[in-house]
Amino acid sequence: MPQLDRKKAADILSCLKSLAPDATPRWGSMTGADLVPHLVGSMELSMGRGEPVPFGGNWFSVNLIGPIATSGLVPIPKNIKLKNKEGTVQPRIAAAGDLASLGKIMEEFISGVEAGTLETGRHPAFGNIGPRRWSSLHVSHINHHLKQFGLL
Repeated sequence: MPQLDRKKAADILSCLKSLAPDATPRWGSMTGADLVPHLVGSMELSMGRGEPVPFGGNWFSVNLIGPIATSGLVPIPKNIKLKNKEGTVQPRIAAAGDLASLGKIMEEFISGVEAGTLETGRHPAFGNIGPRRWSSLHVSHINHHLKQFGLL
């Protein structure tokens, strides 16, 4: 299970430095300007911060899909959208932030995982997945978006 560590965080920030705000994705509707705020918002969500996202999961997503998705063994599919219990697509997670704030929140996350003090938030589809599974999911999620913009 790949984990978000300092080397991975530095590699991510290095890749993102070359992303233009008007970059066109290989798939999906996200723009280059949308990506870093989305990643900051995802990090905040994993740390139980920011606007809570309603839980849209079920037994299947928590017990079968979640463990597969957080294993890092299967890439995140293109154009996947989180849905709520009613089946409506959730708004894209985002928070104010730039590369410096992304670097800061990744460092805070990594330090919390290492110290065993990180309090995690609930994933909107997979439920309470804990620090290690969030860490692995961050790697898969960020790699997904780096590939989306041709940065990986």
